[in-house]
Amino acid sequence: MLNRRADTALGAIAVSGGLPQQDDECAEAGLAGLAAGN
Repeated sequence: MLNRRADTALGAIAVSGGLPQQDDECAEAGLAGLAAGN
């Protein structure tokens, strides 16, 4: 998943090990944690 601010890509987060939906949920939680730290 891309970490974006407006239309600019800032980086990416990748996870694996679970089902695809679980991996997506983990990546989204990581992005939310990064956004909360700004």
